[in-house]
Amino acid sequence: MKKLVLGIDGGGTKTELILADSEGNILKKKKAGPASLRNTGIDKSCKNVLAGVENILPVENGKLVSTFIGFPAFAEEYKDKKQELEERLSKKIPGMVEVGSDQLVAFRSGTDSSKGIIVIAGTGGVIRGFKNGADVKMSGWGYLADEGSAFWTGLEVYRKITRQLDERGEKTLMTQMVFEEWNVTNGDGFNKKIYENPMERIPRLSVIADYAERKGDEPARRILSEAAKELAFSVKTVVKKLDFEKEFPLILIGGMFNSRFLSDKFSEKVGDFTKKAKIKKPEKEPVFGAVKLAIENYENR
Repeated sequence: MKKLVLGIDGGGTKTELILADSEGNILKKKKAGPASLRNTGIDKSCKNVLAGVENILPVENGKLVSTFIGFPAFAEEYKDKKQELEERLSKKIPGMVEVGSDQLVAFRSGTDSSKGIIVIAGTGGVIRGFKNGADVKMSGWGYLADEGSAFWTGLEVYRKITRQLDERGEKTLMTQMVFEEWNVTNGDGFNKKIYENPMERIPRLSVIADYAERKGDEPARRILSEAAKELAFSVKTVVKKLDFEKEFPLILIGGMFNSRFLSDKFSEKVGDFTKKAKIKKPEKEPVFGAVKLAIENYENR
């Protein structure tokens, strides 16, 4: 009977599952509801994960031997719930079951190494390093901080636009661009749009910054450069704390790295303090990292 593994990547809006054989060949992909321990809660997160597992199993002539589940906020707030989570999920999931951080899952999607650093810069942001069983986190405090994230960058754009509208700041192409995209004609209309849904619209302004930078807008360029500087500084702190003396993977994930300017600036600033980092953007989704971890757990049992 074929031995199977299951990788699960919990998220704030959805959970992704991949069933594979022990060689990593994909057999099935499924999605389930959100599984953020912080936002969704333990009970609902586990319920959604188990619903996804039920949807992806069984498989004819196959036996599930190992599952790895990455949960958001696990590393920050729920490490002490590891045994409870594993015992609860093991009642419904056959074989070995391990839970861990979605950040570890994302890191391993880009590398086979257990040592290195991941930089996640999406709506929020966090930097985490792994080495010899130890890990160090920088940023990841939430949208009120998370320097270099889309929310942080969007706030900088918002402030730049409002200063122009007040005639107390320099002009920027970002103002015209966002007015056109949101179909508004004045500051009041712009502000109304922002406050209707700030959690969605503030991060969107980071994309406007990227568009404007491509057109040569200096204010947008400075904002993105500062975002890259903040992200690189966090990496520098992790490198120092974990003492990365040898070559290590530096995995980049998140929409902020869709900006070529920011990516180049980030790489440049990292290069100023270390030549050991091998920067990579994973070609596969984070859930593939969970598959790798499930395979390793079975092989090392």
